[in-house]
Parts: sequence; C-alpha cells; structure tokens
Amino acid sequence: MSVDRSIPKHLHSLDVLRGVAALSVVFWHWQHFFYDGHYLNPHFRSGQQPLYFMFMLLYEYGYLAVDLFFCLSGFVFFWLYSEKISTRQTSGKSFFILRFSRLYPLHFATLLLVTVGQLVYWSIAGTTFVYVKNDLYHFVLHLCFLSNVGLETGLSFNGPVSSVSIEVVLYTIFFVLCRLVRPRALVALAVSLAGFILLRKVNQPVSLGVGAFFLGGCVYYLYRYLLAVRARVALTRAIAIGALLSWDVVILAMFVDLSEVSVLRWYAEFALFPVTILALALAETDRGPLWARFKLLGDISYSTYLLHFPLQLLVAIVAISARVPRATFLSPVVLLAFFAALIGVAVLSHRYFEMPMQRWLRSRAFASPARS
Repeated sequence: MSVDRSIPKHLHSLDVLRGVAALSVVFWHWQHFFYDGHYLNPHFRSGQQPLYFMFMLLYEYGYLAVDLFFCLSGFVFFWLYSEKISTRQTSGKSFFILRFSRLYPLHFATLLLVTVGQLVYWSIAGTTFVYVKNDLYHFVLHLCFLSNVGLETGLSFNGPVSSVSIEVVLYTIFFVLCRLVRPRALVALAVSLAGFILLRKVNQPVSLGVGAFFLGGCVYYLYRYLLAVRARVALTRAIAIGALLSWDVVILAMFVDLSEVSVLRWYAEFALFPVTILALALAETDRGPLWARFKLLGDISYSTYLLHFPLQLLVAIVAISARVPRATFLSPVVLLAFFAALIGVAVLSHRYFEMPMQRWLRSRAFASPARS
C-alpha cells in the first residue's frame, strides 16, 4: 500500500494529545505526595486533592493515559514506518538508532537523578519514596530498558519509565512483523487480538501494550480508508461527534458510579481512545494544522513524562527536610506551581539536552543527522 499524498506530513493534533496524556499521568501521580514511604497514607482521600472538581477524571483515571500512549504510538508508527520497513527503505540499524537516540538519553539521565535522590531521601526518612525495588538488579533492568517486561519484581527507580520499556518491546515486534509480512489492517488486527487475549495471562502490561499498539495500527488503516470515501466530510463530522459522546459517557459514568475499573479500561482501549485518535486525524487532514500553535505540548511530552517523578522526589526531599505539612499539597497554588516548574524544566530538557543528544548520537551513527 503506497503512501497517500493527501495525508499530512505531520498531525499536530496527535502530538498535542500525547502531551495531554503525559500531563494526565502527572495528575494521577499527585497522590505520591501523600505516601508514607512505599504506601499511600490510609487517611488520604482522592476528593481532597487540589481543584479536584476540575480534574477529577485525571486524578481518578489518569493512569489510563498510558494505554492511550500505546494506541497513539501504533497509529504513528504504522503511518510513518510500516511501508518503509517492509520495503527496506528503513534498515534495522536506522530504525533502532532513531528510537534509541530519542528515548535513551533522558531515560539514563533520570535514572541517575532518581538513584541519587532516593539515596538522599533514604538518609532523611529511612525509606525510599514510593517505589521500593531500588536495588542493583532493577538498576541493571532499567539500564537495559527492561524494567517492566516480566523480569522485575516490582516498580523501581523512575517508575513511569516502565511503560517506555514496554514500548521498546513493541517497537521490536513491530519491526520484525513489518519485515516478515506485508503490513496491512488484518495483520494489525490479528496481532492486536493476540495481544489482548493470548498474552493476558502471561504478562498483562505487555498484553495491553501489544493490543493497544496494534489496535492503533488498525485505526491508521481505517483512517487511510476513510480518506478515499466520497462522504468523507460527513463521516469526519459523525466520528467527531462520536468521539465527544464517548468522552461524555466516561464523565457520566463517574457521576453515576458506573466506572468499574476493568469495564472503563476496556471501554477506553476499544472505543474511547481509537475514536478520539481517528477523529483528530481526520479533522486535521480536512481543516489543516489547527493544533500547530500548541505543538510545544507534544514536543515536551516525553520530558514531562520522565521528569515528573524526579521532580516529585526533589520536592519530597525538600518537604521532609523543612517539615512542610502534608496538607500543603492540597493547595491549588502548590499544584499550579509544580506544573509550571515541570513544564519549564521539560522545555529546557527538550531544547538543551534531548535534542542536542539526539543530533550528536545520530551524527555519530549516520553520515548526516536524521529526524524522527
């Protein structure tokens, strides 16, 4: 299947969605400030968190954004790489160096930051902060990007990177699959179902990752198909309305207590996230890069995601050293200050560390730097 020229070179709306997903996880992890060592304080009440009414969905279910990451990645990788890998325009070396240079520098830097931070926190509190498995074995797993693929005995060090380790597995499966068989919708669907069903009892995190990633590939092929449909404008509007209604269902479920975690997760995986991605991709294809002005949010999404726990650890060290009352973290001012600091640090990291490291690593591996 050749690349359709009507597909934009860049879908900024999906970048923005990835940025929003990263911030959603940060809201979910705000509860870290109410941990006693490795355990959430029994007196903690989620509804007391700052600006809860505004961000209730994120406080309660922000962790589901990880599944959205996987689905988004599947859409983007099938779009950008499937044909190039299948036709050998992109070699294995090029593909994995592009991924390594994008992901590893910040991962390694945050691993070192958290290692030092946990040692400092231990010296003050006599325990580590939130994540308990901070030993040499798990440090080596992190070094090899294997922190959540079934070899671990629990979350460790910079815990959020666990989902990135699954992404690395997904990239490998994706590359091998594209080399072995012609990439197409039925193949993506078969692997997605195998991930959701067959791998579930073997490794649930990897199962969800495989299922969502290749479901994202199915969404891409549906997007490609809809671009050729004559009633595309009407379909785009209908799908956009469907996406909005899908989000309304989630919000309604929270208020009427229909939000069983397992039911909500499957609903998000199979309906909410796919239709949202499809609606955004179609709308931007028809209406142009309306989201380009917010591209920074997507640019710093990886920085935001990997840096929020190290920043939380730093704040926790300061708080425990200065005997700051726990109730301080119920303040909307503190919440907004933390997010402002996080976004500022993420911007600096992206511009002055990640991008220079990418260029340097790629210039060492290729004759000229390549862009992801």
